[in-house]
Amino acid sequence: MNLKTLQSFSKFTWRMTEGKILLIGLYSILVGLTDGISLLLLIPIAAAADSGSSAAFGEIPIVGKWLGAVDLPLFILLVIFVVVVTLQSLFSRAQTVFNVKVLQKVSDKLRLILFGSVANSRWDAINTKRRGDLQHVLHSETERIVLAISFSANFFQAVITLLIYMALAAFVSWQMALFASVTGAVLFVVLFPLRRLATRFGNELSELLKNENHTMLEFLNGIRLAKLFTVEDRHTNAYGFHLKTVRDNRIGYIRLTSVGTLIFQVGAALIAATFVWLAIRVFGLGIAEIGVLLLIFVRLAPRFNTIQSSVQQVLNNLPSYKNYSEYLEYFRENHESDVQQNQTAPRLSSQIAFNHVSHAYPGSENHSLKDVFFLIPVGKITALIGPSGSGKSTIADLVLGLTRPESGELLVDDEPITDENRRSWRSSVACVPQDAFLMNDTVENNLKIGSEAATEEEMWAALDQANIGDLLRSLPEKLQTNAGDRGTRFSGGERQRIALARALLRKPQLLVLDEATSALDWESQKIIADAIKGLKGKLTILTIAHRPSLILFADNVIALHNGVVTESGSFDELKKNPESFLSKMMAADQTN
Repeated sequence: MNLKTLQSFSKFTWRMTEGKILLIGLYSILVGLTDGISLLLLIPIAAAADSGSSAAFGEIPIVGKWLGAVDLPLFILLVIFVVVVTLQSLFSRAQTVFNVKVLQKVSDKLRLILFGSVANSRWDAINTKRRGDLQHVLHSETERIVLAISFSANFFQAVITLLIYMALAAFVSWQMALFASVTGAVLFVVLFPLRRLATRFGNELSELLKNENHTMLEFLNGIRLAKLFTVEDRHTNAYGFHLKTVRDNRIGYIRLTSVGTLIFQVGAALIAATFVWLAIRVFGLGIAEIGVLLLIFVRLAPRFNTIQSSVQQVLNNLPSYKNYSEYLEYFRENHESDVQQNQTAPRLSSQIAFNHVSHAYPGSENHSLKDVFFLIPVGKITALIGPSGSGKSTIADLVLGLTRPESGELLVDDEPITDENRRSWRSSVACVPQDAFLMNDTVENNLKIGSEAATEEEMWAALDQANIGDLLRSLPEKLQTNAGDRGTRFSGGERQRIALARALLRKPQLLVLDEATSALDWESQKIIADAIKGLKGKLTILTIAHRPSLILFADNVIALHNGVVTESGSFDELKKNPESFLSKMMAADQTN
């Protein structure tokens, strides 16, 4: 991990904590000072308990002369000790609570910033990312970033405490303080290879966790398919493999960190032995001075180990910051224009025109649409037909304002749909997709996605238009019926009709039916088709279908093949031509 990344992370930490990382440092100073004072007080307490007079105080380093001058009795010393320890405990508790508050707020902020960036990004940009990877960054990577910030705070706390103890040691013997500092620094430098390995483990862990999350999400989304094909073991084994690789990584990292701890412990013992030998044989320090220094050293040594382990933990979790930053930058670069927030949606009064539109998906060399031109007249039902891969779904995404053309333009009357008004246009249209998604919530709350302000009367009117009102009235809880996970409380056809009611509540200028009945039985198709026929002349409708059920009543039909318009005209016109795609599609359906 290079210095530039560490500098970037430091600035990022400052922004995310709103500068409160300094207050964490202030608490560390208060905790360190009170801890140091309580440590020093043990010496005069021991001396007073032994001699019962102030005469013994003169030999005590740092505080000896002062204690001798004020002639404090043992009782007062004990009271001072209790007060100082109490203050140290209060400061430590306040620091812990403050740290948790700051870090929890950072965790929430990280998730909300990325969540908002994804929500406000363009659909074509979102569609290039795996859902499992997005979930991984929002959950696992943000947790690891918070860990990195937490261990950064531990690092600075250990450094501050270390400096305080060093200062106390220097008052007693600057030579011994210098010796402890140099040997501790040497140990820290010696362990540099371990810190480099910590970064490698961190990079590997980010990728392993991403793959584990993707495997889990893929299984949960396709669990019905797994059950149907009896391949549950395949998914279980794949997930088990990912768990094992993550486990091996974490065990390897623990082995690495335990080596660092072992080296520090053995090194501290050697340094302590050398420390005592030098104090007695070389510098000729007294017993009281050696006692104070040893007490300080006992507190000092673990701080070196804390610094080492904190740095390792930061480096291990730092790749998550890099991964998070890359995702955040990607979605920010692809955000929808802020100008759209105050834009009025273009008003449809005549027609929608695809004016020589071409489109290619990111990373694809082939165009999904090539110089397409056709019209969607207002108040009419326009049917879009063609084989799979002909560009129908691309046209749906374009006309709904989910994506933008590579060249050409989409015109509502004479006003082009641009980055500035695309979002506002999207707010004035509605869609019933092939997979009608319903939340695990009440029917009422699912309908309110279409219009938050919809009244109960408006909901029932929309449900009746969608031919689902009578069914819901027959249920005990009516609009309060829970749809179940992904709408499983209802059949496919029922979900589609609820989705249609939801779309109608929006009072859209354009209603798009994107393969809305392709997965349904003929009876369900007929019910939805009857509902759509009832809207004829009241709404502008674009229906995309493989089957005739939603085409029979269309005013106009447009056929696509390999991203090109191959034929267009009225339904009756194209039906009369035995060579038209429409005629062949209807003939094939009758055969089936």
